[in-house]
Formats: sequence, structure tokens, C-alpha cells
Amino acid sequence: MLKEIAGYFENVFSIDIGDLYHSYLEMRSRKINRTRYLETLQKSLLRRMDENDT
Repeated sequence: MLKEIAGYFENVFSIDIGDLYHSYLEMRSRKINRTRYLETLQKSLLRRMDENDT
């Protein structure tokens, strides 16, 4: 089921997740900034919202 969901997101966002379980283990092993991609997305979204407010 998880592979199907990952496959869906790969198709929708035109990305290659690769080995899903390996990617997850890599994220877990990070000591700093385990979710750096999500944090980058959040900062970009907040910046865009701030720009649209002005």
C-alpha cells in the first residue's frame, strides 16, 4: 500500500523517490534537520504568502 502511495506522488509531482524504505532510513539517521525538504517547503510557502499580503 505504501509503495502505491509513493508511486502516486511520483507521478503527480514528477519526482523519483527511489527506494522508499532506504529514503526513510536515511531521514531517520539524520541528526540535524531530519525533514529539511518539508522545512524548505514551509519557508517558501510562508514567504510567498507574505509577499502576497503586501
